Amino acid sequence: TVSVLYWRAMIRRTVAVCMRRAGPGAAMGKGFLAGPAPPATGMPVQPLVQHRGAKGLHGALGRVPPKPTDEEIESLELNKSAATHFEEGRYEQAAKAWSDALKKLADVGKDGDVIAVAPLNNLACAKGEMGDAQGKLRLLERALDIITKHYGTDHPQYVVAMSNLATALGDNGHPRQMLEMLQQALEVQRRLYKPGHAKIARTLMSIADAHARLGEFPKQLELLEEAFPMVKRHCGEHHPQVGITLNNLANAHGNNGDHYKRRDLLEEALEVEKKTLGPFHPQLAVTMVNLGDTEGQLGRPDKQRKYLEEAIALQTRHFGSSHPSMIIPVSNYAAVLLEAGEHVDARIQAEKAHSLASQYLNPAKDRMLAVAKTNLACALVPFKKQADAAAELAAEAERLLRAMGAGDDDNEVQRAKKIAAVAAGAEPSEGTAATSGGEDGK
Repeated sequence: TVSVLYWRAMIRRTVAVCMRRAGPGAAMGKGFLAGPAPPATGMPVQPLVQHRGAKGLHGALGRVPPKPTDEEIESLELNKSAATHFEEGRYEQAAKAWSDALKKLADVGKDGDVIAVAPLNNLACAKGEMGDAQGKLRLLERALDIITKHYGTDHPQYVVAMSNLATALGDNGHPRQMLEMLQQALEVQRRLYKPGHAKIARTLMSIADAHARLGEFPKQLELLEEAFPMVKRHCGEHHPQVGITLNNLANAHGNNGDHYKRRDLLEEALEVEKKTLGPFHPQLAVTMVNLGDTEGQLGRPDKQRKYLEEAIALQTRHFGSSHPSMIIPVSNYAAVLLEAGEHVDARIQAEKAHSLASQYLNPAKDRMLAVAKTNLACALVPFKKQADAAAELAAEAERLLRAMGAGDDDNEVQRAKKIAAVAAGAEPSEGTAATSGGEDGK
């Protein structure tokens, strides 16, 4: 196909979390979606219209297809090339090819036609992978305008475009708008599909994610429990999406305080993923990070460390060491090392996570950047010559959090203040390192 394949893109994505939770709970993930704090790179969007040439497009609209122009043919070829770049992790090359495809369509006045939706949608996905959440949002707004113009507001393609844009709004720090838009999409779907349809399940999962971003964890769990049977019925017991959804459901239980249930579901998810994806797929790393966090919550640091080391090895193998997905396992691993007294290695890992967070995250809205600063400050505390640097990092983290609206009762604000005091010698350094929630299934 010309558009990025939905299932592959969903499974490949990973998210950013923190040593201690960067928001109301564990970070969101992939697949059908779920979880609170969004990654800087955002969710991959759902493909809208699959274009195999002008004949397929006009045939779907019931018209005799005209002969495609040279520019349209070149645009379609660029789409195919971009999809290959994307699947192999070359996001900048993919973005350039999709941008060129849109320019070819603009040359013949087709950049506002339905044929432009696929490259717009996929370019948005590439922008998300590159950490440009605002660029992703603008592209999806354009795609929604085109879909609305050509299909109206009571059409499956309109629902997909709405869902993509809603997720991008969440990634840009607007979870309430995300929730409202998804609820509108769900109303349309309930008119279009029978109860229990897989597309309704996907939207329920997205709505659960919005509630989690807002800290409404009981509602998150309720919606995921409603959606999970639909996913199993649609996909079967042994399917990658079942593993992804189990991750989301597990993290919802964790957000509601049941870590034993979370562990059981994550172990089930890992077995499903090994059987359906093989032992070296990057999706397994997401589940391993979640299991590591759960083992830490249950007081089993050796198991936590083992899972994190395996996750880092898998992520590095597939994405390299400088991909934003590394923020999660590296941050958590730094905290584990610090708790174990391995201060030098903990500092190295915390510096790496801070560097990646500074490169990819938006300081105006991404709590994870503030968390990464606090984590690095925590890792510097054992080094007396780094006391001033640690205090400044913690103070900067507090400033970022307060600029985002966090108050004195915010856990991360309290941690930043505590570490600043420890660095200044006003408090002992006990209890300053912690690991995050986890990742939801991608």
